[in-house]
Amino acid sequence: MTEAEIYAEAAGWLGCPDEDIICEPGAGSTADHPDFLLRSGQKGISKEMRLNIVTTPLHSCRTVGVFRKSGFNKVRIVSSYTAKKANDPTVVRSLRTSRYPGHIPNGKQYNDVFNRLKWGTEMLFGSLREVAAIISYKIMGKI
Repeated sequence: MTEAEIYAEAAGWLGCPDEDIICEPGAGSTADHPDFLLRSGQKGISKEMRLNIVTTPLHSCRTVGVFRKSGFNKVRIVSSYTAKKANDPTVVRSLRTSRYPGHIPNGKQYNDVFNRLKWGTEMLFGSLREVAAIISYKIMGKI
């Protein structure tokens, strides 16, 4: 599956109607998405329509820059989702129940020092890559 399909499926899980989801998996780079979207002919796409674009928080700055440079001025980036019942993810998770009868949670935690170090390292290198991509896109005139 493409990332676009995964995000589109997640939008459906969160209650977005299928007819409002536009999936554009053909672009090879962030800079290609606006043109591919316009050429797709899906649902009367135009630069004047409002778009909610789903991407990662790390990738959101470059994404909005590319769409605005392409003439899309009604773009909103959706990069995270918080359940309305609570802002604390541990509370949200505790509100969920298993669909398997008799399931007993094992209480396993993932916030140990090694996982936090792994996540921090991934975020650092991901951030450095994104800064390099933004600089590259600015030099090439894509944003």
